[in-house]
Amino acid sequence: MQNRMMTRSRSRNDDNQNNIIVSQNGNLNPQQDNRQTIDSDVTEDPDQQSLANQMRAFQKSMLENQRTFQVTMTDTITEKMTQMFSQLNRSTFVDNNTQHEFRNNSGQVGFQNNQGQNSQRVRNSPDVRSDRSDLSLDRPDRISNVISNWRIKFSGSADDIAVEDFIYRVNCLTTQSLNGNFDLLSQFANLLFAGPALSFYWRVHRSVDDMNWLVLCRRLKERYSDQRSDREIKSATRRRKQGSNESFDDLLDAMLIIANSLREPMHDSELASEVRHNLKPDLKLELLHVDTPSLEALRKACHRHEEFYRGTKF
Repeated sequence: MQNRMMTRSRSRNDDNQNNIIVSQNGNLNPQQDNRQTIDSDVTEDPDQQSLANQMRAFQKSMLENQRTFQVTMTDTITEKMTQMFSQLNRSTFVDNNTQHEFRNNSGQVGFQNNQGQNSQRVRNSPDVRSDRSDLSLDRPDRISNVISNWRIKFSGSADDIAVEDFIYRVNCLTTQSLNGNFDLLSQFANLLFAGPALSFYWRVHRSVDDMNWLVLCRRLKERYSDQRSDREIKSATRRRKQGSNESFDDLLDAMLIIANSLREPMHDSELASEVRHNLKPDLKLELLHVDTPSLEALRKACHRHEEFYRGTKF
């Protein structure tokens, strides 16, 4: 019994000593335990940190890809919507223009139809007759009035216009008033002559079987064309002086009649010089220092002079 108790006591003492040693070892070496923990942490940190870095990089890449995808999708959607709106606007604009053109065309067609109907009614009206319907041998009074209104007569006298000028005027007036119908003109050509030229016309009319305007013009030139040379005509123009009571316009008309016989017409500046040379002495002196390079300038200067002297008489 005593031995058992001693044995238990010893075992208890041994356990206490072991606990003390363990506790002492634990209390005496805390730094060693910390070093082991730190060493373990240091040993484990590189792998964990690398893995964490990879995870963070992956998350960042995913976020960037997501943002890029969102931006791309937004741009794509915006571009598509812009194209759709543009097409919609163009289609609307085309539709509006089509409707506008349709209205305009409808209005024009309606206006043209109305105008055509009105014109047709005017043509069919018994009170309205076209000019062409009157210009026929059935209406000699109408043709006589047209030619008489030209107020042109050729007599063949020395003071008359040149025969070439007469023919030119009649050709122009026939084109304007008789629609270029020279056959119709030849039927009433006697209305264009007076005095000796009228007698000459009837002689030609009696001698020609098929009278027409071309034949008459050729015979007129043979009879009344100026046989003088241009030099002789210019000399006659230079000898035509202004009378003491003659106006500038009367002098100019007389000189132009002579100059119209020239085969090569005079230039405006040359003609102005010839007319100025033939002015009255007092008028020439008045215009001594006045520049008159053209007939228009000379005419204005002479008119001012005439107006001044006309005003001083009262």
